[in-house]
Amino acid sequence: MATSKKHSGFKRLIDRDQAFSTTDSTLAILVEGQEALAFKKDSVGTYGLLKLGYQPAEALASIVDGYGVSLATGYSASGSNRIYALEINADTGSTDLTGDTNVGAIKGRVVIGTTQTNFGASAIVGTLDVGTVNTVSNQNGICAVLDFYGNCTITGSSSHMSALSAVVWNEATTTLNSSGGCIAGLDLVQNSGQPAKTAGINPAINIRAGTSSRWQYGIYMADVERPFYATATMSGSTAWTALDLQVTDTQTIATGYSQGIHVNYTKTGAQTGGQINPFAIDFSATTANCTDVALEELYISQTGNKLTGNVAAWQLYCEDPGTGVLNMMLIDVGFVAGTHASASRYAAMRVKNNATAARLDEVFYIEGTSNYCATNLFTFCGCVGASDLLVNAATSGNVVYKLKVLIENTPGAGGTTGYIPIYEA
Repeated sequence: MATSKKHSGFKRLIDRDQAFSTTDSTLAILVEGQEALAFKKDSVGTYGLLKLGYQPAEALASIVDGYGVSLATGYSASGSNRIYALEINADTGSTDLTGDTNVGAIKGRVVIGTTQTNFGASAIVGTLDVGTVNTVSNQNGICAVLDFYGNCTITGSSSHMSALSAVVWNEATTTLNSSGGCIAGLDLVQNSGQPAKTAGINPAINIRAGTSSRWQYGIYMADVERPFYATATMSGSTAWTALDLQVTDTQTIATGYSQGIHVNYTKTGAQTGGQINPFAIDFSATTANCTDVALEELYISQTGNKLTGNVAAWQLYCEDPGTGVLNMMLIDVGFVAGTHASASRYAAMRVKNNATAARLDEVFYIEGTSNYCATNLFTFCGCVGASDLLVNAATSGNVVYKLKVLIENTPGAGGTTGYIPIYEA
């Protein structure tokens, strides 16, 4: 290797007007006998920057023909909180960069100029290779930090600041024609199986609170076509939950609603058919037997005899919809009757008391306001027949049972007890 003459400053070394040439296959700059900057000819006859750093790149990193820059460094024990193989600092200083919309310290750009049949590319790749033994708490393929180190006030109606930002541009006509493909702002894939979990979790996205701080929203979405779509495949012999929401409520409120799930559905477009379901569940058992199925199961419990006003597993409240509504039902139960097991129960609704030492006061409690309740207790339509709900035949049998009813003028104040007779067939 030829030894270059001394140059007055590194700038003159790389300045074209002060350049020098060599016919050697490798050009290197040595500091204290160690290569700090090296250029080498690759297999296709071009020259590129081979390495930056003090340690031999071949000893610490994989060098492949075509790499633009290979960096390698060795880490030693240090009390510093930050140790980097490459550190780039960009500082705006006192300069106002108004109008500049793409300012950064590092830019990675890959141009795909022709059709590719089997090809993968990334503008920036961050790989964290973890060895066989590892107990370090925080490790990331890419770590993004947004540090407000001073008193910062963010103004403007559309100011967005984030530790990690991803933008998809469709500047021309973009057509997605792939049955299993996608165009995503964030694509997360777990390859080569799953980790064995003796403790901890393995989520695709982990959102957690920091020291003495919490996120206002776990995920915030606005003006998206479908805010949330997920498919889940549950297998094995362990009972799983496809969507699990754990809420710990420590609020001390005097008004308002504490809600685990809230759906605010506003309809503005005209509808001439179909159905609107702000909350819908479809269940289908096609190839497996099921012992117990409930489209929606609600469970309420409390301990310690806490003071509670009204408790309802299911509460419905409907405002006056006006004269434009043809039919209004707080509960609408529809079913298609068919063949069923001979010893089974086949009912539209079942009310069961599981307590063995206490009774319900009422199965149904019907209450009105200012003596306005309902015109009829029941309306039977299409239920009259020899074997139907209303038997169309005279009954002359004895009264064998009576249904007990309580008629109150004021809720909880007691009233008149009456009976509805049941005759023997």
